Amino acid sequence: MSTTPGTAAGSRPRSRSRIVAALAVAAFVALLAIGAWLVRTESKQLTWQSLLNATYTTSITPRGAALTNGTFEAEAAPGSASKITVRLADTAAFGDLDGNLSPDAAVVLVTSGGGSGTFVELAAVRNERGAARPAATALLGDRI
Repeated sequence: MSTTPGTAAGSRPRSRSRIVAALAVAAFVALLAIGAWLVRTESKQLTWQSLLNATYTTSITPRGAALTNGTFEAEAAPGSASKITVRLADTAAFGDLDGNLSPDAAVVLVTSGGGSGTFVELAAVRNERGAARPAATALLGDRI
């Protein structure tokens, strides 16, 4: 049996073991990267608490209504008995709205200006490193 110069009969098993070792190292590095990404993403999730305490603009409060524990209340006019109220409904949907792979939210707001109307609005909320940043609000209707 003839061998080519510079090769030994036992070099094939060694090259296979090197390939297997390289693949194992690559898989380990990939798992570390995925784990780090998951920890980073998990730590920057929107919480229900952040949605309950965000500032939303609505059709009645175009300058914004800073919710505290899901509710905002203010006088409709100075000295008036009528109140403007904004309440966060007990539902939200989560998904990526802006393409950055962080889960954002869509929430429902119920607003009253002190009269007979009860306005329901849908608000898109961006996730900025775990902080709720309402982006846009759309009126769905009155007393729907």
